[in-house]
Amino acid sequence: MNIVSAKQTGVAAELNPMTEFREGVELLKNEYPQKALAKLRRAYECDKHNPYFMSFLGLSIARAQHGSTAKAKRDPVLPESWRSVRRFRDARESLR
Repeated sequence: MNIVSAKQTGVAAELNPMTEFREGVELLKNEYPQKALAKLRRAYECDKHNPYFMSFLGLSIARAQHGSTAKAKRDPVLPESWRSVRRFRDARESLR
């Protein structure tokens, strides 16, 4: 094992996918799709079976490719996505 792989392993162990997800969603809401893409991709890589991570990763990829904030504001899917995040957050909080 070399030093580079040891550093990468240490960084991966410190990632909190939920924190990365939340920060990515905030970046997406604030019209920073490229920055959101990096955060959401890290969250997805940590948990590839989480449908929210997968969904928002796809949304951020599409937004980053198109780069149109005007189209995003007219997009009816976007508000539904935010409602889904709130439902997910509420469900998670109720389990605590």
